Amino acid sequence: MNFGSWFKGLRTNLSRVDYSFFYQLGGKFKTNTISDSEAIEYGYLTNSAWYSIASTVTEGVTSLPIRLGVVNSQGEVERVTEGEVHDWFFRNGKEQTLSELWELNSLYYLCNGEFFELFDRESVGFMDGKMYSLPPQCITIVTDNDESIISNVTGYQFQDNAHNVVYLPEEILHCRMPNPSVLGRREHNGLSPLQAGQNILNSSNNIETAISWYFENRGVSNLISGDIRDGMALTKDDKSMIETALNGRLGGAHKMNRNIVTSTPINNVYNLSASSTDMQMIENYNLVLQRLCALIKLPSILVNDNEQSTYNNVVEAKKQAYTEVYIPMAEKFIRAYERKWLKMWSERTGQEYVLYIAESEIKALQNTPLERRKEAREDVARGIITRNEARQAQGLDTLDIPEMDIPSVQSGTIPVETIDNGNI
Repeated sequence: MNFGSWFKGLRTNLSRVDYSFFYQLGGKFKTNTISDSEAIEYGYLTNSAWYSIASTVTEGVTSLPIRLGVVNSQGEVERVTEGEVHDWFFRNGKEQTLSELWELNSLYYLCNGEFFELFDRESVGFMDGKMYSLPPQCITIVTDNDESIISNVTGYQFQDNAHNVVYLPEEILHCRMPNPSVLGRREHNGLSPLQAGQNILNSSNNIETAISWYFENRGVSNLISGDIRDGMALTKDDKSMIETALNGRLGGAHKMNRNIVTSTPINNVYNLSASSTDMQMIENYNLVLQRLCALIKLPSILVNDNEQSTYNNVVEAKKQAYTEVYIPMAEKFIRAYERKWLKMWSERTGQEYVLYIAESEIKALQNTPLERRKEAREDVARGIITRNEARQAQGLDTLDIPEMDIPSVQSGTIPVETIDNGNI
């Protein structure tokens, strides 16, 4: 029974189901490894917090300016903008670009801790063909010794319904997060961040479900009724019918903060507002969101955690995301490409190809005009650059004054040549 069908049935049948992610009523949290299918199903597909986190990181990685280069005889990298190798990487097939391919790779990497990329050649010995990102839950790694952590990979078994094939190691690029567990090393699998954060993800799923049901069942704020001292006991059927009628009258988010008045004399008002515990549960959602972000070092401000966000915080958070999440993750992909696909091209052409990130083209990492002016003033004060050099850097005309071309220190405009052992 998967979470999606359970949730649909829960909302449709309005019945009590003692089931939740990694937990059953009266049972314990599982401590075994989260499966690849669970990471996708309970994480990216059904958890809005993790969906936002994974989507934000994926967009950040795929938006990076990835460049192809070749190392010349002087050891310098020259950018490659056309040709067979360039087209193979950046226009792999008519329906797919490198960015689109890496989008799937990034999602699998974040959810499953690894991705598998297939190079499906049209002819043996040729570099024509297309690359596919394969779902990790469809891959079984075949080794020469299933009981040893020092085993060698001999193939990758891909199972997709009736399609069952074993690919050779040279046909698959496997990029994974470190997995120090014995089982992970034996199976050559990466460690999913959701394995370490399964309890946090479970809390997030439960809170989202609780919030949904809170507003589904939460209706009127006050029940106003009379005080009838004489009456008769209700039968089971009477009680059931009254409860059904009350649910119809009181339930539903569209009745929020409305009042219900009975036809009996009024002398009691019962407040039905949310308890402090209910409200605390909702407020705790931001804390869970922050903990999920912490699994991959992403600043939570970037996924609408706005409790303490300001303009400066967001700017700094974007820089942190690039330097600590997007770029390191993309460089992990690049290193994997270099040991597999780029190596194949280098052996084929006799040239050393590399991929790199043009960080100078990332706007979020560049200083603002105000920051550049401040930096120029500090460099002038320390005698690193002249005043005319600072003006040129800011797009201003230089001044035809000799002192403007002489480096000086903070104490006035003292030329460097006049300073002798600290004395003027």
